[in-house]
Amino acid sequence: MSNLSGINIICPYHGQYADVRKLVGSIFLHTRKIPFKITLVDDGSPNKEFFSTISQMDNQIDGIRFDKSRGVGAAFNEAIKLTNEPWLVFINSDCIIHEHNWLLELHKSLEEGMHNKIGLVSSVMDNGGPSVIIERSRMGVRNKPLIEVSEPLPLICAMVPRKLFDKVGLFKEYPYGYYEDEFLYWAMNKLGYKQAICEKSWVEHKGGLTTKILWESDPQIKDIMINQNREKCTEDVRKLFA
Repeated sequence: MSNLSGINIICPYHGQYADVRKLVGSIFLHTRKIPFKITLVDDGSPNKEFFSTISQMDNQIDGIRFDKSRGVGAAFNEAIKLTNEPWLVFINSDCIIHEHNWLLELHKSLEEGMHNKIGLVSSVMDNGGPSVIIERSRMGVRNKPLIEVSEPLPLICAMVPRKLFDKVGLFKEYPYGYYEDEFLYWAMNKLGYKQAICEKSWVEHKGGLTTKILWESDPQIKDIMINQNREKCTEDVRKLFA
């Protein structure tokens, strides 16, 4: 893949084609003052031809496809391996961008925070993440470039420097998804890296659309994601600090 810019926005998806289109369209419509690329990772969606249609929107869109679902962690890892931009943004397919400065503020705050070993910065959103930050977002209190946190941040819309993975390793690949963000937090924590929220970067997050479809298609998937993956993550974290 060509390196047209310094930031790669990585978005895994499984179905939810309309939401992916909305997200991609909103990124191009509202992102200003900073170059970027988008990498869409199809995690075994039924429509094999979807990317060929959406890629026609702009040559800054690249795609990766899994023939069957391998989960969010595997999607992130494959994108990390096949891209080379120094800054990576992980974003959910059910997000929508409304503010022109969302990416610029993420990038500015992460560059600033790296001097204090902050290795991940998340946008604020109206659905997902620490409750106090969601409440501040709803109240319109969004003026701080960095708020350090002491709990794992969800990878709903978060930026990291690529070189972080040289230190902490790649994502754990749990089936379907869930808890890869929690393991990343503890892997960072072990090496002294911190996570933070940038209130100046805000995105809309619908939340739960893909998981709802998966759980309705097979009730066992819900147990795998919520219970079995939690047990795997707990064991992986225990080994990390053994």
